[in-house]
Amino acid sequence: MVFSYKKIEILFLLLVYIRFKPLIMHSQKLFKNSSLTTNNSPNNSTIPNQTTMAHITNRSSISNEVLALLANPHVNLLNLPHFRGLVKKVRHGHYSFKTAITDIIDNVVLKANRINITVQFHEGKLHRIIISDDYANGFENIKETGTANPMNWTHSREGQASDSETSEYGTGLKEASCYLATIMRIFTQAVKDAEVSFHKVECNFDEMVKREVPVASFMVDIAEIGEATYQEEHPFETGSTIVLDSIRAEDTEFANEQQCIDVLKVIIAEAYSDIIASRPELAIRVNEVHVLPEHDHFRAVLHDDDCLLRRINTFVAVELGMINGVPKVVKTMAKVIISAHEQIYYDFTETDTTAKSAKESVSIREITTEIGKQQCERMIADNNIRKANIVSCSTNGTRLEETHLFKGAVRHKRNGRNYGDVQLVNLIGAMSNDGYLNHVYHEIAWKSKELNPHLGICSNKQINTEKKGMLRLSICKLLGKLNARLKSKQKKSRRSSGDNDSDNSSISSAVSSESDISMASAASSNRRRRNQATAITETIRRVATTTAAAVASAAQPPAPEPEHEVAVNNAITEEPRQPGILDVIMARLDDSIAAAENTLAEQVPLPPAQPAVPEPEPEAHAAPEAPAAAAAPGQLQPIYTRITNQDRTYLTCKDAKIALENISIYANEHPNSPEVEEDLMKVITAIANQRGKHRCLIDIIKHLMVRGITDDAHVVGGSKLAEIHGNYINDEDLYL
Repeated sequence: MVFSYKKIEILFLLLVYIRFKPLIMHSQKLFKNSSLTTNNSPNNSTIPNQTTMAHITNRSSISNEVLALLANPHVNLLNLPHFRGLVKKVRHGHYSFKTAITDIIDNVVLKANRINITVQFHEGKLHRIIISDDYANGFENIKETGTANPMNWTHSREGQASDSETSEYGTGLKEASCYLATIMRIFTQAVKDAEVSFHKVECNFDEMVKREVPVASFMVDIAEIGEATYQEEHPFETGSTIVLDSIRAEDTEFANEQQCIDVLKVIIAEAYSDIIASRPELAIRVNEVHVLPEHDHFRAVLHDDDCLLRRINTFVAVELGMINGVPKVVKTMAKVIISAHEQIYYDFTETDTTAKSAKESVSIREITTEIGKQQCERMIADNNIRKANIVSCSTNGTRLEETHLFKGAVRHKRNGRNYGDVQLVNLIGAMSNDGYLNHVYHEIAWKSKELNPHLGICSNKQINTEKKGMLRLSICKLLGKLNARLKSKQKKSRRSSGDNDSDNSSISSAVSSESDISMASAASSNRRRRNQATAITETIRRVATTTAAAVASAAQPPAPEPEHEVAVNNAITEEPRQPGILDVIMARLDDSIAAAENTLAEQVPLPPAQPAVPEPEPEAHAAPEAPAAAAAPGQLQPIYTRITNQDRTYLTCKDAKIALENISIYANEHPNSPEVEEDLMKVITAIANQRGKHRCLIDIIKHLMVRGITDDAHVVGGSKLAEIHGNYINDEDLYL
């Protein structure tokens, strides 16, 4: 005889009622008397809350809460919250493939030594995700009832309040699994008080939402299994395996299995790089591929020597308190370490909680008195005070300048766990939204979970960018100050570099010297000095004397090239001309760059020249195409495609050649400006020393051709060339 699930459920409740009828009758009598004593109004009937209801989600036992629920004559079981409401909230909320995966890993990343993730595809689609760990205790509370059971939807335990754990709210595993999959199965070895047991947990989420009785919709199937069954499903001697079947998330569309593996490696590295680096015993693998901290793209920022020179460390001390039963920030102070000899102290005050503008609700004040500075030091040293550290640096003028763009985003980390990068620029407007912010890196790190809500961290570990509070606004104000300090620190560095280079620069050492990379950063201090009294003709004569053959060769028309290469070079090879600044630089490049590249090749072999690849810059906004008629020889030409992002300009291959011609014309017309040649030489030198990877600009200047370069390709180093071009050529006359 076949029974429907509804009939079985009704029969189950009926059997429970018959079995415990005497107790139920007694409970009803007590409840009735209690109800009459308290209030005779039926509108004040007792309705069990979500926590009470959640106590009976485990089918493996019938707790006293079930009896109390059945004994309550005022309770209509059909009026209780249903599981389908939770499913709808989770699957249509703020979860993503990335946050769901990390929410599951969060539970064991600080406890396990091995975590294996396996993805399986079926008919070209991601079908199954298996996550296994070797955490010794497994789901240790799997036998508990009520909220103590980890499969309870309002699960709570002592560890959730501990700062040493990443898990916080007790819902991450279940909600993340519900978002990702249709079915979740868990195989675990539970160790509690030296007692070892093996269990299988199964949740068929689609089946659970179809149950009519709300209480039953939350019930999870938990059963004890044998050790042999556990070992068949689990790869380690201890720990748990989570199987997510029938993957359903909309953002899990991958071209193939390898792409999915690569995405997972990046997700894990971005979230846990610091944890992986600090725990050498921890091994995380995706389909047997080891995840390394280096897979985190932005990790290089805090390990680059040039960026470290500009690093600023800030300590923020936060005193928390309860105001009207709500946790609030009572006081915030900060200590900014610019250098070993320069520290700045700040105090923050909530000026007006009713202010319409968030910017006006918090004020920042520099502390100048010794008493105030000592108070800040005491707060930082106090173990009862919550603290956050901010690390700030800039990539402007470094080798990471064009590859690591942050666009005002600030990284948030707690105890090594990266919660993501969010833009705080528009929160209060304290930081000017200029192009310089593209190259500024800020990282906020803290340990106490008590600071999470004050920094906008939600239950699913995502950051609420709309949430404003005393601490959040104070940090935004502080970041504005730090941005100004970073700019000032960079300018000082450039001035110092410029002073050192001016005494040592010479034509023979312009490329071969190891200081040439730093010379590029000093170029800006030389660009504005246009009226020095040294004649460029003397420079040309001196170089031509030592490299006559190279100059003569450069003055001749280039040898015939294949048809598909002619278009790339015609802007600077159109006709013979007298030696100019480009010819001089070419002559210097013939010897100097070759020597520099040979030196580098001895250290690291240079890879073959690669086609120019568009830089990871903002989308290009091209102006109308240029007229067909070419400019007359010796006449400045406009650059038609100007690709900009705030204060940065990126050039195409075609426009780079035009820019070089314009600079050459300017140099010939202004013989008293020798810094033009030196500025251009420093940029080329810096590009040449990138171990052979950034050769596009050099190839253009040397009349060389890399197969695959097109006129519309971005030029690596083009932004630096555009900067020099803008310093010597009037933009209004050139850019259309």
